[in-house]
Amino acid sequence: CIEFVDCLRSCILGCYPSEDYFLEKEGIFLLLDLLALNQKKFCNLILRIMVEFCDNPKTAAHVNAWRGKKDQTAANLLIKLWRKEEKELGVKRDKNGKIIDTKKPLFTNFQEEEKITPLPANCPSVAVMDVAENIRAKIYAVLVKLDFENLPGLSTEDFVTLCIIHRYLDFKIGEIWNEICEEIKLENLRPVTTDKKFFEAITAASENIGKMVASLQSEMIESQARQDVQNEQKVYAKIQATHKQRELANKSWENFLARTSNAKTLKKAKRLQEKVIESSRNDEQPQNAIFHQTDIKGLNTTVPSGQVVTVESTPAQLVGGPLADTDIALKKLPIRGGALQRVKAVKIVDPPKKSTPT
Repeated sequence: CIEFVDCLRSCILGCYPSEDYFLEKEGIFLLLDLLALNQKKFCNLILRIMVEFCDNPKTAAHVNAWRGKKDQTAANLLIKLWRKEEKELGVKRDKNGKIIDTKKPLFTNFQEEEKITPLPANCPSVAVMDVAENIRAKIYAVLVKLDFENLPGLSTEDFVTLCIIHRYLDFKIGEIWNEICEEIKLENLRPVTTDKKFFEAITAASENIGKMVASLQSEMIESQARQDVQNEQKVYAKIQATHKQRELANKSWENFLARTSNAKTLKKAKRLQEKVIESSRNDEQPQNAIFHQTDIKGLNTTVPSGQVVTVESTPAQLVGGPLADTDIALKKLPIRGGALQRVKAVKIVDPPKKSTPT
């Protein structure tokens, strides 16, 4: 893998036709696949190549189009690497990934233990060495090229971490200025009034940025908590509605069985139905109003009738239609023809007995 990365740096980077050809052949996808293996010794090298590749304006589209296992995006992969790196470095975060110390939001265990000592101008301080010794600066550089506002496939936890990454440069500048102030104190130097106010303003601005990021993180966490509660309530409401529907269906079936198996219950239901019908009518009828009967005599149903479509395979003249057994059908259909014709009672006369010859 090291030889492969060196080959990329020597033969492809800096040559725009080679970079474009590498992108066309989905070379960035291969780099991200290697990065997703999460091997510590390769992450730094691959991220360094990614930073240089992102100078090509075509790279961002390829990086955003990459998908790993379980549809993981490149932004999600980089943020997970950031969280893992901070955990190994001992950076103080709460259980939700929120900033704890707004004055030192990026401080590692090594920086906490290492005392600040005056150094020559050509020697990098601890805060500067931290940039080169871990991958946080490279992750920040890649995400800057990808644009923080349009990163796909991120969860609330990722956005909480992204707030810190977005302000990484501001936090690091604040760390360096704090080191400068501490070195001045250790060397027993007294800055002039203008410089002193300048140092105080920079320190206050850095701390305010930390407080602002912590406040934004709290809002995100609270918003997600409210959303989780709403989703939970929707699920419970759906379950409750399902149980309610089942109870109503069971109750309706029990009422139906009671009406069909008990004559008293059927009569009671019939009286209740008639009472409801009467209560729904207007007491005062207009003079020329036509009153329509809602009941059909001769029906033997135990449930209210609804809209029914009847398909007949035999002509109505022969079978009499769906209301063949009712009084209405007998009134409408002709006496002759069909299955409903009225036939007068016929007296059956015994046939004459045949005489047998003797």
